[in-house]
Amino acid sequence: MNLPPRGPVKITFKSATEGNLTYVVSCAAGQCQAETAAADSAMLYLLRGVNVTRAEKGRCTHLGYAGTLYEERGYLGPEVFAQILGDLRGSGVGTYVANVCEFAGVQLTVGGTVFLNVTVYGQALTIKVNIESVAAKVGPFDGGRYRQLLQEAKSAQAAKA
Repeated sequence: MNLPPRGPVKITFKSATEGNLTYVVSCAAGQCQAETAAADSAMLYLLRGVNVTRAEKGRCTHLGYAGTLYEERGYLGPEVFAQILGDLRGSGVGTYVANVCEFAGVQLTVGGTVFLNVTVYGQALTIKVNIESVAAKVGPFDGGRYRQLLQEAKSAQAAKA
């Protein structure tokens, strides 16, 4: 993510499900946030409160896989801004549009733009965020790697407590 005037900031997102819970850890600029959510909310966990429409737009390819291209459009409601702003006094609304290349239920690429109109402490801000996510490799399920991610995500929850 590019955050002017700071420049590019790497964001790391890890999510693993065990039983009916999803453990989520997101880190940016050395700060990490850990949360637990119901497993059925993991798909759009980072954007809770989003009302989404999804339409098939054609075919796509990535890493040799031929997938389906979808266009997603969403509205970000007050719940999203309560999550984003935390203890800051503010409110906002937003929209997003994304193109998703998916193969067998796995997202290969995601490219989109989020527009946010936010008011914090009486100051109106308009924020545009471009999001790009690209799978670096695709392979069979790796139980060892999954257990590692689950342990990292669960450990972050314990550190938060």
